[in-house]
Amino acid sequence: MVEVSVLLDRVSKATGELREQIVAKGVMEYLKSKLREVNAEIIEVCNKYKVASARDMERKYESGELEEEGSWRDFFRLSHLEERRDTLQRLLEDTTLE
Repeated sequence: MVEVSVLLDRVSKATGELREQIVAKGVMEYLKSKLREVNAEIIEVCNKYKVASARDMERKYESGELEEEGSWRDFFRLSHLEERRDTLQRLLEDTTLE
């Protein structure tokens, strides 16, 4: 595998972009990719229980519409995924390219 700094130099020379710009764009695309993966998992869990969020799922527990037995792991997974989504969104918002 090519060393990262060598690869950056090659790409920089070929595209005329600064190494920093290439890295920043790469990080943004990576974050976007991870966000798409997390969102897909969130949709999968939400569709399974016909909810919009972990909070919605919690409301269904409280109202008795949904039994905790057999679904509590998915509830915690969904909650974790939503936190991860929020973190990724904040990172994307904080990452600005000039």
